[in-house]
Amino acid sequence: MGFVVEFLGIEPMKVVPHELQGLCQSARAAADELASVFGSLEPDVTRVADGWYGAAGSEFSAHWHEVRSRSRVVIDGLSQISASLDGVRRGYTEADNSAADHIEVLNLD
Repeated sequence: MGFVVEFLGIEPMKVVPHELQGLCQSARAAADELASVFGSLEPDVTRVADGWYGAAGSEFSAHWHEVRSRSRVVIDGLSQISASLDGVRRGYTEADNSAADHIEVLNLD
């Protein structure tokens, strides 16, 4: 089931709530997977960095810190996308249900 949304001067857009839900779940799963991967790498990278001295070790640690920091931005972004999509899906579903509640059915029996 889906419904059409029109904005002034813009082509109509069909919204399919279960597809939005699937997209929301995919974004959430991607965020969770990325967080899990970086979480599992952390002990190994820390062990390598702790035993690596000198300029190369410092450079490695700095780069890892940058990669980890940027991964958190991506994870947070994917989580926000997931939450936003879920909010949009709920809004469309509530609007559709509200509109359906106001439709009177003609019984021809």
